[in-house]
Amino acid sequence: MKIDLTRVITLDLLIRQKSTGTPEALAERLGVSRRTLFFTLNFMRDYMDAPIAYNRFRETYFYSEEGLFLFAYKKYNDALIKEILKRSIRGSLILTLFLNIEFSQVMDYFSNLI
Repeated sequence: MKIDLTRVITLDLLIRQKSTGTPEALAERLGVSRRTLFFTLNFMRDYMDAPIAYNRFRETYFYSEEGLFLFAYKKYNDALIKEILKRSIRGSLILTLFLNIEFSQVMDYFSNLI
């Protein structure tokens, strides 16, 4: 089965808002079957290390640890990427992926935020 990244991003947003509802309601909201929903949730857990849990009382999925998803390809060395992430996460910033701009512009942007 293929993974729909739009669905992963939508699920991430709903999980962060703690407003997913029951699995049945969430699957209907996303326009997928329960099986596809569980496949996507398991993919997020198993391959993307998302600490997704379910609260039966509140009837919603949530993250049991704080973090964020990053969808990008990595060309630069790990130390540089870790420093960018550390700086971008500071102050609860949401890391935005920039397309079609020079890496130095991204560095300048984050330097101005800190």
